[in-house]
Amino acid sequence: MKIQVTGLPGSGKTTALKTIPIDRIDLAKYSGKNREEHFFRDAQCHPGPVIIESVCGCPLKNTKVIRFVVSRAVAQKNFYKREHTKLSDTLIDLYEPEMLPCHYKVYDQRALKDLVIKLIDNKQECR
Repeated sequence: MKIQVTGLPGSGKTTALKTIPIDRIDLAKYSGKNREEHFFRDAQCHPGPVIIESVCGCPLKNTKVIRFVVSRAVAQKNFYKREHTKLSDTLIDLYEPEMLPCHYKVYDQRALKDLVIKLIDNKQECR
């Protein structure tokens, strides 16, 4: 199973998911001018199970998409702590319409973690 988790930079996606023992592919870990291509290729080719993290998501077949929703203020505060630079409202306005439609929306880290675990466990029971 491939699960995509989308949400603003600094929303806490990685923090919420880091203790789940499953492979993760995170766009933030890629660098270079072709980082999106490499990320998409890795996400597409991974046999699963895997969590695919990015701001907007990528058009992959047979994935569940979870949007992690936090306020702009929370995302901006966390982003500044991590990157030591501001996440502007203008950039957020550019991201939001590009986010993939989602199957689920969650509003706190515990709910995100619980939903991912539930989706993984349900898929493994169906094998």
